[in-house]
Formats: sequence, C-alpha cells, structure tokens
Amino acid sequence: MLRAASCVLALGALTLTACSSQVLLGGEPSDGGRDAAGGASPDDAGAADGWGSSPDGGPWSPLCPENLPAAGTPCAPESAECEYGDGWWNPACDTFVVCRKGAWQTETPYPATCSPPPGPNSASCPAGQGIVSGVCPSDGLTCRYEEGSTCQCGHFDGPDGGITWDCFPGAGCPSTRPRIGSPCASTIGCTYIPCEFDESCALGIWVSTPTGC
Repeated sequence: MLRAASCVLALGALTLTACSSQVLLGGEPSDGGRDAAGGASPDDAGAADGWGSSPDGGPWSPLCPENLPAAGTPCAPESAECEYGDGWWNPACDTFVVCRKGAWQTETPYPATCSPPPGPNSASCPAGQGIVSGVCPSDGLTCRYEEGSTCQCGHFDGPDGGITWDCFPGAGCPSTRPRIGSPCASTIGCTYIPCEFDESCALGIWVSTPTGC
C-alpha cells in the first residue's frame, strides 16, 4: 500500500492538483468485512439510483464511468478518482477507483473500516440541524441529519467549558456528503468524518483529501 502525497487530474486543457490518500495497487480493498458491515459490494456498487446519483437523471459524474469499472480496464484522465456504492455515512463502505497509468485501480481513501448504517436519531436530538446550537443535553450524544451532516455533544472547549454542540461539515458545505467524482460548483473543503475523511471541490469535481488531527 502506497501513499500518494498528491495527484494531478487533467480535465481537457485544465490541470487539477489534488491530494489523494492511500492507494492499493490492483486487487480489491483490504477491508474484507465491508459487506457484512452493511457496505456495498463491488458487484452491486452501481450509480443509477439513490444517494450520489444525478438529480436530473443524467450521468452522475463528468469523468467517472456510470458503473464500477473492472480493475485494469483503460481509463482517462490520469488520477481521476471515483466512488461507487451507497455508503454516505462512511466512505470505507464504498469502493473507490483511481486512474493510474491509463488503467483503473482500486483505491482505499483512508485506513478505516466500514461501519453499519446509522439508526434513527435519539429523541434528545433536535428535529433539524438548523436549530442545533449552544448548550446540548448530554455528553456523547450524536445526531445525524440528511446524508452526511453530524452534530456531536461534548466538552469541546475543555473540561470546564460545559457541554456544547459541534457540527460538521460546516458552513458552505453540502449537508449530504458528495460522492467522490461528482460535480461541484465552488472551491471549498469539507470535513465529513473529523480526523478521517475530508473532501474538496476543485475545478468542478469533488475529490478526497488527506486529513488528520
């Protein structure tokens, strides 16, 4: 497994410089328990329906194949990165491919394992993220909204600061986590899993970016 410090994505006459994460050269992802934990398998990781699909019914990505390409098949442009599956809550539940030297290869965006889909929010959670602010009811409470936004209750200002809300990905970011390879319209970085997974909008495409704490 090799870490790519950066990648360059050429889109026509444009060059996109973006950071990728760990890459597994050939074969399948190393998280062998992904299917048992609720993630999409490579066989059913299509793109036509549900999360991450185009709202107008057109292609979901300007550069990614509609469905998961077989490893080793030809690709372009170099360093294109694409996500397949329905793991909006955890990218480790999805399959990622990257275009390397003209062929699709399986990519692991960060070293984490797939987790089961989140269940319903606790009754203590506010009805919507728009009203989450200030002091919160109980340390450790986690509330999810739409398909990507999360609010956590804890001592984020130190043990003497009381328990307050901390929400991510933050202002200006989509509440629903964008699928890697899907189009975007701004230049912004968004954190969907703190210390584990960030996305950036660069030259109109969502890409994964390194993160850490």
